[in-house]
Amino acid sequence: MSEVAKQRDEELAELIEQSRQRGPMTSEEQREQRISWVYGNCKLSNPEVTREMVENAVDFGATTVSCRDCG
Repeated sequence: MSEVAKQRDEELAELIEQSRQRGPMTSEEQREQRISWVYGNCKLSNPEVTREMVENAVDFGATTVSCRDCG
């Protein structure tokens, strides 16, 4: 294994350990993660989608969001 690969593996292991020590995400962190994920995926198939559209869909309790729903 190259030195670069070893360093990357060590850095990844450290980040994983930090995540474990941090504990579960808060409700607000989960919301932001959900919005970010949905926005990124919808934006690929529908360039008209805005982050605000996705936030509204998430905040109004959508359990599933289609990229068509935001466009």
